[in-house]
Amino acid sequence: MEDMSFSDPAFPDPTLGNQVTDVQRDRAVEYLSNAYASGAIDADTFEDRMATALTSSTRAELNSSLRGIARVATPAGQFAAPVVRPQVVNNVENIGAGFTHLSGFIFPFFLGPVIVKAVARPGSRLWLEAGRALSFQLTAITTALVLGTVVAVLNIGGPLLFLGVIGWLITTTLLAVRAFQGLNSTAAIEKLLPFKPPREDRQIGRR
Repeated sequence: MEDMSFSDPAFPDPTLGNQVTDVQRDRAVEYLSNAYASGAIDADTFEDRMATALTSSTRAELNSSLRGIARVATPAGQFAAPVVRPQVVNNVENIGAGFTHLSGFIFPFFLGPVIVKAVARPGSRLWLEAGRALSFQLTAITTALVLGTVVAVLNIGGPLLFLGVIGWLITTTLLAVRAFQGLNSTAAIEKLLPFKPPREDRQIGRR
C-alpha cells in the first residue's frame, strides 16, 4: 500500500486539525534532538524546527517541524519510524569519536582521522566524526600555511602564529568534548569550514 505520510493531498488526514498533546510534542522534540546530535540536520535547521515544534498547536503544525525527518501516518497521531534514522550511538562509539578528534594532536595532524575514517563502517557515528575531525584538521593546516606566509612576508613575528596554535588547541579539545558527549562536533562551525565534513543525510541514499 502506498505510504500517505504527511497528508497525501488525495487523501487528506482529518486529524491534522486536532490539538497536539504533550506526549506528541515531546516525541517530536526527541526526534529533532536525535537528528541534530547525529548530524542529520544542522544547527540552524534544528533551531527553526524546534521552535516550530514547541509552538505548534495542531498536528499539521507539528508535522511541519518533522518533514523529511519522521513519518507521521496514523490517525491517532502516533509517530511512526523516522525516515532519516538517527544513528543509535553508544558509549563505545562516543569514546572512539572523542579520541579520533584528540588524535589530531599527533603529527601529521590529519593522519589519525584518515585512518579511523578508512576502517570505520561508512555512515556510522565513528565514520562521521572521523570525517568531521579530518575536515577541521585540514582547515587548520591550510590556515596555518596562510598565517605562516603572512608572517614571513610581513615579518611581523610569531604572535599571530602563537594565537593560531592556541585557537587550534582549544577548538580541537572542544570538538573532542562534543564527540565524547555524542553530539555533532562541528555543528557550530561547519559553515566556516572550507573542507565540508560528511553529513548523515548525504549517506542515506548510498547505503
